[in-house]
Amino acid sequence: MQYQRGKLRQINDYYPYGLTIAGLNSNSDEYLNKYTSKELQTGEFDSSLSTGLEMFDFGSRFYDPQLGVWFTPDPAEQFHNPYLGIGNNPVMYVDPDGEFVFTSAVIVGAMIGSFTGAMMAGYSGASPGQIMAAFGVGALSGAIGGATGQGMTNLVNTGMGFGVGFVGASVGSTSGFFAGAAVGASAGLAGGFTTGFGNAAIQGGNIGDMLDAGVEFGWKGAAAGAAIGGLSGGLKAVSGDKNFWTGSETTGSYSFSSHQSINYHHSIDEFNPLTERTLLKGGYWLSEVSIQAKISTFNINAAVNYITQNAYPYYIDGKCGWCARAVRKALEKGGINTNNHPGSAKDYPDYLREWGFSEVSKANYTPSLGDIRVIQPYTGGNQNGHINMFNGKDWISDFVENGFWPGPGYRRMKPSYLIFRW
Repeated sequence: MQYQRGKLRQINDYYPYGLTIAGLNSNSDEYLNKYTSKELQTGEFDSSLSTGLEMFDFGSRFYDPQLGVWFTPDPAEQFHNPYLGIGNNPVMYVDPDGEFVFTSAVIVGAMIGSFTGAMMAGYSGASPGQIMAAFGVGALSGAIGGATGQGMTNLVNTGMGFGVGFVGASVGSTSGFFAGAAVGASAGLAGGFTTGFGNAAIQGGNIGDMLDAGVEFGWKGAAAGAAIGGLSGGLKAVSGDKNFWTGSETTGSYSFSSHQSINYHHSIDEFNPLTERTLLKGGYWLSEVSIQAKISTFNINAAVNYITQNAYPYYIDGKCGWCARAVRKALEKGGINTNNHPGSAKDYPDYLREWGFSEVSKANYTPSLGDIRVIQPYTGGNQNGHINMFNGKDWISDFVENGFWPGPGYRRMKPSYLIFRW
């Protein structure tokens, strides 16, 4: 017998969104079926320079790995931005043809469920046919549990939950006991019902027996999933310095007189007054001072990542026009409690100062990551003004803006503006 090492043809390593890692790849492009086995459209204009579309053909749509977006809108309208590549989370989602994404939780749940179902059937002395049937029931149960858990997770806008096989328990990365319990219970109920119903069918039961078994397994799975998911969510919240039960920022209040109070955040080291107003209570005029805490740290990267990932690639009439909301949510992702936020974009200067942002001189100004610009309204334009954030490349609000000014009216009128930096 003669052993001969085969010739290495090609090595491909990728970043999550599909862009190749140059330092790890081979220099050969002999095989163009690359990221998720999709063909790279390249070299149409000059093969020696790799010039071309530089996109992957998913069948229904072309995908740009450099930007992480689709070339055409989502036919299923699954996300607020129809151009988001693979749900903007290629680690979590799978999109085999560019038409519809499904969560990897479904795959994980199916794998765990099938293995668990077959193993338990084999342990109980079932026949080969029954083991195979249990394998199928377990896979279906896990997939349904995973999909249900993910759906509930999306509903409560938290992290991932997945069905765990036979009992359908869900262990998620949701923040807070209640959110985690909701995800776990929903996944457990769906997976458990499927398991009980399927097992009764394998054993030759009638429809009544199947439903009874489904209900029994369902509530047991829901109870187990709620306990495990709730504990997991609570511990995750505590690890993130949040409330165990709700997953919200830990806050409190301290009353120091009959008509004054301080609202505080437990991790701050400085207080700044936000409002002072006079209230009529019980026939007496009382001065009430509301004091908001100034946070000591602001996560610029988290804020910038959020506003970038949730912005439309360009202005879309009827969908854009909510710049203040986009920036406010980015501030929340960075760690700011925006409960007392202004209603209009133009009113944000004092609010940003109160949270610790500093005004930046416009003379010889160079944009920096996380800078926030507040533009005042102009005659004939939106009287709320405009606000946006710099992501290191572009100014962004609820869409990626083209150049320094957000639109032709601002570009023509050049209204006054202020720039703030953390």
